[in-house]
Amino acid sequence: MRWPGGSRIMKWMLTAGLCLTFLCSVGQVVHNFEMGPENTDCGGLDSLELAEQELAEKIVASTFRLREEMQISRYSAPRRFIYASCDGETGYLLAYQTDSLIHVYYPVGTGEWEVIRDAADPRESFRNKKELLKRIEN
Repeated sequence: MRWPGGSRIMKWMLTAGLCLTFLCSVGQVVHNFEMGPENTDCGGLDSLELAEQELAEKIVASTFRLREEMQISRYSAPRRFIYASCDGETGYLLAYQTDSLIHVYYPVGTGEWEVIRDAADPRESFRNKKELLKRIEN
């Protein structure tokens, strides 16, 4: 059974659907840009005389050029890492021992962080590098 004018309606619906699909895909813009120093507020953190936990809170609340987070385990320390760099070359490494106990290491090169991040066992890689990293203890 055919409807009068049915093929025209189907063609119109198909054309409208294709146009809508095209417009939706063109409308998605990928914002993958490098943040410049003028868009960060992390510049003076290294000169602050704060206790380690207070510095960790400031680091988490600040805007960095590069910030990566890695969740590792809920049961053994370190549980997670945050690496934050103002200049993209050196930065802070936050090692969460518990939810409230955070060890802060600075300066940590981006290359050192990448070795820890990309390791099969990041905790073991961190433990091997831990002696070479400078922990901020105030």
